[in-house]
Amino acid sequence: MRRQQNLGAAVARTGALSMTVLLGACAVAPALGWQADLERQIGSSLVRGDAEARPALPIDADPVPGDVVEFAILLQQGERTKKWRIAVTVDAVRTVRGFSRRAIPDFEDRVQPGEERRKRMQQAQADFMARHVELEDMFTDLRLARLRVEAFDADGKALGDVDTDADSHAEVLVSQLRAGLLPACRAGHRQREVMRGRVALGKAAPMLTLADDAHDDVGEVARGVALCTDLFKILQSNPVTRQILREVLELPSLWSLLTNWGVRVTFEVDFFAAERVDPASVPGESRELWSVPLMLLLNDQPGFVARVVIGPGGAPDGATAGIHGVIAQHPVDEQRRVVVRMLSTRQGPREAGR
Repeated sequence: MRRQQNLGAAVARTGALSMTVLLGACAVAPALGWQADLERQIGSSLVRGDAEARPALPIDADPVPGDVVEFAILLQQGERTKKWRIAVTVDAVRTVRGFSRRAIPDFEDRVQPGEERRKRMQQAQADFMARHVELEDMFTDLRLARLRVEAFDADGKALGDVDTDADSHAEVLVSQLRAGLLPACRAGHRQREVMRGRVALGKAAPMLTLADDAHDDVGEVARGVALCTDLFKILQSNPVTRQILREVLELPSLWSLLTNWGVRVTFEVDFFAAERVDPASVPGESRELWSVPLMLLLNDQPGFVARVVIGPGGAPDGATAGIHGVIAQHPVDEQRRVVVRMLSTRQGPREAGR
C-alpha cells in the first residue's frame, strides 16, 4: 500500500512538473507596444449598430437587488467567430457585522508616507493597542452585494448561472461597487510618472517616500486592484467564462488540469498606466471612460493581454464596478482576440432615498 501511495505521489509530482514545464515552454512575451495597440482598438471595438440602444447613464446611488448589466462577448479566431451574452445581476444585499480588510499589493507595500504622517500613524497604533480593544468593538455594519452571473449563447439560450451565495468571498461591499473603479483610474493617472513600472517590479521596487496626497492615491489604486480581484473570482466561478478563457488561451487538453496540478491563474492590472478614452473615438457615449492595461498570467507567464474600459459606478453600472468593456488578445497571435462590450443595463426597484 505504501509503495502504491509513493508511486501515486511521484506520478502527481511528475504530472505537475510536466504541466509547469509545458506552460513555461509555451509562454511568450507580448509584442512591444501592445498597450497602445489595444488602446487604438477601443473605438472600433465598442461601436454600436444602428438598431442598438445606448445604455442610460448610471445614477449616483447604491446598487440594489435587480440591477443588471449585460455584456456581449465576441471571440475571434481568424475567420471564425463565436458569440455569447453575459448578465451580471445584483441578486441580494445583506448587512453583516464585521470589518473590511484587503490584501496589500506589492506596489503599495513598497511606498510610505512622509515622516510626519508616519509618526501620526505610529502614535495612533500605540494608542489603539493601549486601549485593549476587543475584536467585536471594531465591527461596523457592512452592506454586501451578492452577484449572479448568467451566460447565454448567440441565440439567447441560457448556458448556466452561478449564484455566489455559497461563497462569502464572492460578495462585494456595496460601497465599493457604487464607487467603482473610476477613482482608481484617476488616482493612478495622477501618479503615473512616479509609479511607472513599479507594478511589474513588485517587491523588487525600491522603497519610495511619497507626499501624503500621492500616498493616498496609491491606496486608492490598491483598493481598485482588490475590487478587480473580487470580480475576477466571481467570473472564474462561472464555467462559461472559464470556457471562454480556455478557448482564448488555446489550452483544450490542459485547462481542466489547472486546478488539480497547481498551475496558478492570476492577473496583473496597472492603474498607473490608465488612459482617458478619447470621447471622439466613441461617438454618442457621454460616460467618462478610461482604459487600463491588464495581463492574465499562467504561473506568472502572459496568457493574454487586454485593456479594460471603465466608466462610472453607481446604479445599475455598479453591478460590475463600472466596467464598460474589454479588448483582449493573445500576446503574439493577434488573430485570436476577445471583445466584451456593455450591451444594456437595467435598474432594480428602489426604495425612497436609495
